[in-house]
Amino acid sequence: MLGTRTTLRSYDYLAFLPSRLRPRGWRIYLTREPFPGFNGGSYCARLRIEICRITNLMHPGLHAFLHELIDYAGLFPPARLDLNPAINNFARYCSEADAWMLGRFIIPVGRLVELEAHASLFEEQEPMRFSVLGHQVEGQDVSEALSRTIRDAKAFEEQYDGNVIADRFEFKLEPPLPDRAEIADLFHEAGEHLQSSLSRPSKAFYEVPLMGERWEHNLEMVAELITDHNSSAGNDVIGLKMRCGGVTKDAFPS
Repeated sequence: MLGTRTTLRSYDYLAFLPSRLRPRGWRIYLTREPFPGFNGGSYCARLRIEICRITNLMHPGLHAFLHELIDYAGLFPPARLDLNPAINNFARYCSEADAWMLGRFIIPVGRLVELEAHASLFEEQEPMRFSVLGHQVEGQDVSEALSRTIRDAKAFEEQYDGNVIADRFEFKLEPPLPDRAEIADLFHEAGEHLQSSLSRPSKAFYEVPLMGERWEHNLEMVAELITDHNSSAGNDVIGLKMRCGGVTKDAFPS
Protein backbone atom coordinates (compact mmCIF):
# COMPACT_ATOMS: atom_id res chain seq x y z
CA MET A 1 0.00 0.00 0.00
CA LEU A 2 1.02 3.64 -0.27
CA GLY A 3 3.69 4.70 2.14
CA THR A 4 5.40 1.31 2.21
CA ARG A 5 7.85 -0.60 0.08
CA THR A 6 5.86 -2.93 -2.12
CA THR A 7 7.07 -5.62 -4.51
CA LEU A 8 4.88 -6.61 -7.43
CA ARG A 9 5.80 -9.61 -9.55
CA SER A 10 4.22 -9.71 -12.96
CA TYR A 11 4.98 -10.15 -16.65
CA ASP A 12 7.20 -7.82 -18.57
CA TYR A 13 4.45 -5.79 -20.25
CA LEU A 14 3.94 -4.01 -16.95
CA ALA A 15 7.47 -2.70 -17.21
CA PHE A 16 6.44 -0.51 -20.10
CA LEU A 17 3.83 1.48 -18.25
CA PRO A 18 4.23 5.04 -19.62
CA SER A 19 5.97 7.33 -17.16
CA ARG A 20 3.08 9.81 -17.36
CA LEU A 21 0.84 7.14 -15.82
CA ARG A 22 3.13 6.42 -12.90
CA PRO A 23 2.40 8.35 -9.68
CA ARG A 24 5.05 10.85 -8.71
CA GLY A 25 7.55 9.44 -6.25
CA TRP A 26 7.48 5.88 -7.59
CA ARG A 27 10.62 4.31 -8.99
CA ILE A 28 10.47 1.24 -11.16
CA TYR A 29 13.40 -1.15 -11.34
CA LEU A 30 13.69 -4.22 -13.52
CA THR A 31 15.70 -7.19 -12.37
CA ARG A 32 15.88 -10.85 -13.22
CA GLU A 33 14.67 -13.19 -10.56
CA PRO A 34 14.78 -16.99 -10.35
CA PHE A 35 11.30 -18.41 -10.55
CA PRO A 36 10.64 -21.98 -9.42
CA GLY A 37 7.77 -23.89 -10.86
CA PHE A 38 8.89 -25.84 -13.87
CA ASN A 39 10.63 -29.24 -14.14
CA GLY A 40 10.61 -29.95 -10.43
CA GLY A 41 11.60 -26.49 -9.32
CA SER A 42 14.01 -25.43 -12.04
CA TYR A 43 14.39 -21.76 -12.73
CA CYS A 44 13.15 -19.61 -15.56
CA ALA A 45 13.88 -15.98 -16.12
CA ARG A 46 11.31 -13.54 -14.97
CA LEU A 47 11.08 -9.81 -14.68
CA ARG A 48 10.50 -8.33 -11.29
CA ILE A 49 8.96 -4.93 -10.99
CA GLU A 50 9.93 -3.36 -7.74
CA ILE A 51 8.01 -0.25 -6.81
CA CYS A 52 9.44 1.84 -4.04
CA ARG A 53 7.18 4.51 -2.61
CA ILE A 54 8.69 7.40 -0.74
CA THR A 55 6.02 8.83 1.52
CA ASN A 56 7.42 12.34 1.72
CA LEU A 57 7.16 12.65 -2.07
CA MET A 58 3.40 12.12 -2.00
CA HIS A 59 1.52 15.18 -3.19
CA PRO A 60 -0.09 16.91 -0.17
CA GLY A 61 -3.45 16.92 -1.93
CA LEU A 62 -3.34 13.16 -2.45
CA HIS A 63 -2.33 12.61 1.15
CA ALA A 64 -5.20 14.78 2.36
CA PHE A 65 -7.64 12.92 0.10
CA LEU A 66 -6.55 9.49 1.35
CA HIS A 67 -6.41 10.45 5.04
CA GLU A 68 -9.01 8.34 6.91
CA LEU A 69 -10.77 7.75 3.59
CA ILE A 70 -11.59 4.06 4.00
CA ASP A 71 -14.15 2.90 6.55
CA TYR A 72 -14.12 -0.83 7.29
CA ALA A 73 -17.38 -2.62 6.39
CA GLY A 74 -16.36 -6.21 6.97
CA LEU A 75 -19.77 -7.07 8.47
CA PHE A 76 -21.49 -6.28 5.19
CA PRO A 77 -21.46 -7.71 1.63
CA PRO A 78 -19.42 -8.88 -0.09
CA ALA A 79 -17.36 -10.08 2.91
CA ARG A 80 -20.25 -10.67 5.37
CA LEU A 81 -17.81 -11.60 8.13
CA ASP A 82 -18.90 -12.55 11.61
CA LEU A 83 -18.21 -9.92 14.24
CA ASN A 84 -15.22 -11.75 15.72
CA PRO A 85 -13.03 -11.86 12.57
CA ALA A 86 -14.25 -8.45 11.43
CA ILE A 87 -13.36 -6.55 14.62
CA ASN A 88 -10.05 -8.40 14.93
CA ASN A 89 -9.18 -7.53 11.34
CA PHE A 90 -9.93 -3.88 12.02
CA ALA A 91 -7.85 -3.85 15.20
CA ARG A 92 -4.91 -5.33 13.30
CA TYR A 93 -5.25 -2.86 10.43
CA CYS A 94 -5.28 0.03 12.91
CA SER A 95 -1.79 -0.95 14.08
CA GLU A 96 -0.21 -1.18 10.63
CA ALA A 97 1.80 1.43 8.76
CA ASP A 98 -1.04 2.40 6.44
CA ALA A 99 -3.54 2.99 9.24
CA TRP A 100 -3.57 6.71 8.43
CA MET A 101 -5.85 5.87 5.48
CA LEU A 102 -8.25 3.90 7.67
CA GLY A 103 -11.40 5.49 9.04
CA ARG A 104 -13.99 3.78 11.22
CA PHE A 105 -15.51 0.38 11.85
CA ILE A 106 -19.08 0.37 10.52
CA ILE A 107 -21.60 -1.37 12.75
CA PRO A 108 -25.39 -1.30 13.25
CA VAL A 109 -26.36 0.35 16.51
CA GLY A 110 -28.14 -2.80 17.66
CA ARG A 111 -24.87 -4.75 17.57
CA LEU A 112 -22.84 -2.44 19.78
CA VAL A 113 -23.69 -4.60 22.79
CA GLU A 114 -22.02 -7.59 21.10
CA LEU A 115 -18.67 -5.82 21.28
CA GLU A 116 -18.45 -6.48 25.01
CA ALA A 117 -16.83 -9.83 24.20
CA HIS A 118 -14.02 -7.94 22.44
CA ALA A 119 -13.42 -5.24 25.04
CA SER A 120 -9.75 -6.19 25.39
CA LEU A 121 -9.11 -4.91 21.85
CA PHE A 122 -10.12 -1.41 22.89
CA GLU A 123 -7.27 -1.18 25.39
CA GLU A 124 -4.44 -2.04 23.00
CA GLN A 125 -4.16 1.19 21.01
CA GLU A 126 -5.66 4.60 20.40
CA PRO A 127 -9.43 4.84 20.92
CA MET A 128 -11.17 2.65 18.36
CA ARG A 129 -13.54 4.63 16.17
CA PHE A 130 -16.97 3.56 14.98
CA SER A 131 -19.49 4.68 12.41
CA VAL A 132 -22.93 3.66 13.66
CA LEU A 133 -25.86 2.70 11.45
CA GLY A 134 -28.93 4.16 13.15
CA HIS A 135 -32.10 2.45 14.28
CA GLN A 136 -34.52 1.75 11.47
CA VAL A 137 -37.74 3.69 11.33
CA GLU A 138 -40.31 1.03 12.21
CA GLY A 139 -43.43 2.33 13.86
CA GLN A 140 -41.58 5.42 15.09
CA ASP A 141 -40.72 8.68 13.44
CA VAL A 142 -37.28 9.54 12.09
CA SER A 143 -36.66 11.91 14.99
CA GLU A 144 -37.13 9.14 17.56
CA ALA A 145 -34.79 6.83 15.64
CA LEU A 146 -32.17 9.58 15.74
CA SER A 147 -32.44 10.25 19.47
CA ARG A 148 -32.40 6.53 20.36
CA THR A 149 -29.33 5.95 18.21
CA ILE A 150 -27.37 8.78 19.80
CA ARG A 151 -28.38 7.67 23.31
CA ASP A 152 -27.18 4.14 22.61
CA ALA A 153 -23.92 5.41 21.11
CA LYS A 154 -23.27 7.64 24.11
CA ALA A 155 -23.88 4.72 26.48
CA PHE A 156 -21.45 2.65 24.44
CA GLU A 157 -18.75 5.31 24.76
CA GLU A 158 -19.30 5.70 28.50
CA GLN A 159 -19.11 1.94 29.03
CA TYR A 160 -15.53 1.86 27.73
CA ASP A 161 -14.37 5.10 29.34
CA GLY A 162 -12.65 6.81 26.42
CA ASN A 163 -11.36 3.69 24.68
CA VAL A 164 -13.98 3.90 21.92
CA ILE A 165 -15.35 6.77 19.85
CA ALA A 166 -18.72 6.67 18.07
CA ASP A 167 -18.85 9.96 16.20
CA ARG A 168 -20.33 9.11 12.80
CA PHE A 169 -23.94 8.13 12.25
CA GLU A 170 -25.83 6.93 9.20
CA PHE A 171 -29.60 7.05 8.69
CA LYS A 172 -31.80 6.11 5.78
CA LEU A 173 -34.63 8.33 4.58
CA GLU A 174 -37.16 5.82 3.36
CA PRO A 175 -39.58 6.79 0.60
CA PRO A 176 -41.98 8.44 0.50
CA LEU A 177 -39.83 11.22 1.95
CA PRO A 178 -41.28 13.82 4.32
CA ASP A 179 -41.86 17.27 2.89
CA ARG A 180 -39.15 19.94 2.81
CA ALA A 181 -40.17 21.55 6.08
CA GLU A 182 -40.13 18.25 7.96
CA ILE A 183 -36.71 17.30 6.62
CA ALA A 184 -35.33 20.74 7.49
CA ASP A 185 -36.68 20.32 11.05
CA LEU A 186 -35.10 16.85 11.21
CA PHE A 187 -31.68 18.20 10.27
CA HIS A 188 -32.00 20.99 12.82
CA GLU A 189 -32.90 18.50 15.55
CA ALA A 190 -30.08 16.19 14.50
CA GLY A 191 -27.58 19.03 14.72
CA GLU A 192 -28.73 19.90 18.23
CA HIS A 193 -28.58 16.28 19.37
CA LEU A 194 -25.08 15.77 17.99
CA GLN A 195 -23.72 18.93 19.59
CA SER A 196 -25.36 18.54 22.99
CA SER A 197 -25.30 14.77 23.56
CA LEU A 198 -21.76 13.86 22.57
CA SER A 199 -18.46 15.17 23.85
CA ARG A 200 -16.70 15.48 20.50
CA PRO A 201 -17.54 16.79 17.01
CA SER A 202 -19.89 14.29 15.36
CA LYS A 203 -21.67 14.01 12.04
CA ALA A 204 -24.83 12.36 10.77
CA PHE A 205 -25.20 11.23 7.18
CA TYR A 206 -28.59 10.70 5.58
CA GLU A 207 -29.03 8.26 2.74
CA VAL A 208 -31.47 8.98 -0.06
CA PRO A 209 -32.42 5.80 -1.98
CA LEU A 210 -31.45 6.15 -5.65
CA MET A 211 -34.53 4.26 -6.80
CA GLY A 212 -38.07 5.09 -7.78
CA GLU A 213 -39.47 7.68 -10.14
CA ARG A 214 -38.54 10.69 -8.03
CA TRP A 215 -35.09 9.69 -6.81
CA GLU A 216 -33.33 12.52 -8.65
CA HIS A 217 -35.75 15.10 -7.26
CA ASN A 218 -35.40 13.66 -3.76
CA LEU A 219 -31.61 13.65 -3.97
CA GLU A 220 -31.44 17.26 -5.12
CA MET A 221 -33.92 18.38 -2.46
CA VAL A 222 -32.08 16.68 0.42
CA ALA A 223 -28.69 17.93 -0.80
CA GLU A 224 -30.04 21.47 -0.94
CA LEU A 225 -31.54 21.22 2.54
CA ILE A 226 -28.27 19.86 3.96
CA THR A 227 -26.37 22.75 2.38
CA ASP A 228 -28.84 25.27 3.79
CA HIS A 229 -28.66 23.74 7.28
CA ASN A 230 -24.87 23.58 7.43
CA SER A 231 -24.57 27.11 6.11
CA SER A 232 -26.93 28.55 8.72
CA ALA A 233 -25.46 26.41 11.52
CA GLY A 234 -21.89 27.35 10.65
CA ASN A 235 -20.69 23.73 10.59
CA ASP A 236 -20.94 20.62 8.46
CA VAL A 237 -22.56 18.33 11.02
CA ILE A 238 -25.07 16.92 8.48
CA GLY A 239 -23.92 15.02 5.40
CA LEU A 240 -25.39 13.19 2.41
CA LYS A 241 -24.87 9.48 1.81
CA MET A 242 -25.30 7.97 -1.65
CA ARG A 243 -25.27 4.21 -2.01
CA CYS A 244 -23.66 3.43 -5.36
CA GLY A 245 -24.80 -0.15 -5.87
CA GLY A 246 -25.79 -3.06 -3.69
CA VAL A 247 -26.44 -6.78 -3.69
CA THR A 248 -29.49 -6.73 -5.99
CA LYS A 249 -29.93 -5.49 -9.56
CA ASP A 250 -32.43 -2.78 -8.65
CA ALA A 251 -29.83 -1.15 -6.38
CA PHE A 252 -27.91 0.09 -9.43
CA PRO A 253 -29.66 3.19 -10.79
CA SER A 254 -29.47 3.82 -14.51
